[in-house]
Amino acid sequence: MGIRLLLADDNLHMADALQAVLAQEPDIQVVGVARGGAEAVRLAAELAPDVVVLDRAMPDVDGITAMRQIKKTSADVPVLILTASTEAQVAEGALAAGAAGFVAKDAAFEELAIAIRTVFEKKVYMSSRFRRRLA
Repeated sequence: MGIRLLLADDNLHMADALQAVLAQEPDIQVVGVARGGAEAVRLAAELAPDVVVLDRAMPDVDGITAMRQIKKTSADVPVLILTASTEAQVAEGALAAGAAGFVAKDAAFEELAIAIRTVFEKKVYMSSRFRRRLA
């Protein structure tokens, strides 16, 4: 059956592009796409995904807040945070808040499937851009 994924990004073009890229992965099934954090929280409860990918900066409820709400009802679901920020402090803050991993948006197309598989296996994933900055 593969990895059931919930994707949340308020940028319609980014969400559609990520969904198209992930559709090429035989072991990853996008079961829902949310356009904001509040919708992501609702869909996570309804769809029971194996992994959630959240944009960090969404207008209604940001990704970190949405992740905390998802973790209240689905503590075992790994959450990847997707961001345009390149600051190491942002990555550290997301991990401290409970994220299973962090992916830079400019590397998302190359790294996202790898990151999803990594956190599905209950390991932590850090985008290569952040590994260098945190080292």
